[in-house]
Amino acid sequence: MRSWVAGLVAVCLAPAPVVAQHSINTLADSPVMPAQAGSQYDRYTPGECYQLGIRTEWQHWNGAPGDTIAPAKWGGRMMPFTIEAVRQCLARFDVATVTPADLLYLGKAYVLAERDSAADAAFDRLIKSMTAQSVDARALKLMQIVGVYTSAHPARLDRAANYLRKLDALGDAAATYRMIARDMLANVAAVADSTAMIATNSAQALALAKVQPEAVRKQRIADEIAANVASAEAYIRRGRLDSARAVNGQGQATIVPLRPRITALGAGSRAKDYKKLGDTAMPIQAQRWFNRPDGVSYPVAGKVTMVVFAYFGCSGSCYPGYAVIRRLRAKYPPDKFAIVMLAQTWGFDRDRLISTDDETERIRAYFLDKMKLDMALAVWQTTFKKMDDGKVQDDVSPNWAAYNFETPQGEVTASIVDQRGKFRLAIGLNEETERRVDGMIHDLLEK
Repeated sequence: MRSWVAGLVAVCLAPAPVVAQHSINTLADSPVMPAQAGSQYDRYTPGECYQLGIRTEWQHWNGAPGDTIAPAKWGGRMMPFTIEAVRQCLARFDVATVTPADLLYLGKAYVLAERDSAADAAFDRLIKSMTAQSVDARALKLMQIVGVYTSAHPARLDRAANYLRKLDALGDAAATYRMIARDMLANVAAVADSTAMIATNSAQALALAKVQPEAVRKQRIADEIAANVASAEAYIRRGRLDSARAVNGQGQATIVPLRPRITALGAGSRAKDYKKLGDTAMPIQAQRWFNRPDGVSYPVAGKVTMVVFAYFGCSGSCYPGYAVIRRLRAKYPPDKFAIVMLAQTWGFDRDRLISTDDETERIRAYFLDKMKLDMALAVWQTTFKKMDDGKVQDDVSPNWAAYNFETPQGEVTASIVDQRGKFRLAIGLNEETERRVDGMIHDLLEK
């Protein structure tokens, strides 16, 4: 969620609402069988057990077919064989006897192994061992522990919030680490589509930024802007567009002046996008349509319509977006929810000139036959004009002019248009933004 920033903000402290946890298997806190003599992991350190889990998981997905590597982000677990390998690696360790220098990685490995109570024991002993150290040193470790739980699969938001409370107890001296921890937690809040969590904690993060010296604010400006963006987008998610624009304006007035050369352009782009939200979406134009019911105009009146931009030459980096399209298409009925993909010809493919008809067919075959995406496909056949200097310039597609938003990041981007034809959301489409897009569609259909 980066645009003129990183889109991370914060997690709720009690009594703020917490996103419901997805279940972790019943073996999560079960005893691990003693290591067998001559185990292949006898010489592994806690850090190497952690790396074993990361490497095992990566090797599995790296060997999978390209169009299958985008499972839903929220609530997903590590593969069972990854969990078992890490448990076997950890079997010979005892939290009470491991050296303090290894406790952080021991806890991280226990989280991978879904032994959360053991992870807490390791982290608590680590923090207790640092009692005589500086506030800065203790704050750094607490922030790292918050990050362990937020990046876990699935995220353990309740345990992350517990260590955030301990970090907050260190006061203003730990303000920088408290804000960074909220940024990490906010990223999970965005993936989880918890608008209440984002709204509450973006305000907390902004408040923490203001108590820091100007030099620190300049250094950590991405975190402060992230809080401002998250606050604005939480309003967008709830349909309060005027409030989102006001928050964006506050950011431009109070944050951008700290580092204007690196923030002003992005802030301006986001302001343009916020202004566009709420406008009426123009009818999509195309010389060639595929998979479109007769007489239907997009966006479809009375339906929530997702308008997607993608390029048929994009492969691996676009697969996550395509996976989201498939899951949303399967979830919502076609009489209430429509998807249309916008594509255009460019006159070439892989540095070779091709005819408009050949390129149009390649686009159709890729999205509908190879990717098997169940959606309408609109292909704008680009026209070109020769400039006075002899160079050729392509004419702008009317769909690009009408539907392009500047700030959404990613290879596949989408805009959500409500039943009345109004823009409600513009976003990069992938497994991390899936829950937010899903939530917006669900809320619009409920209304």
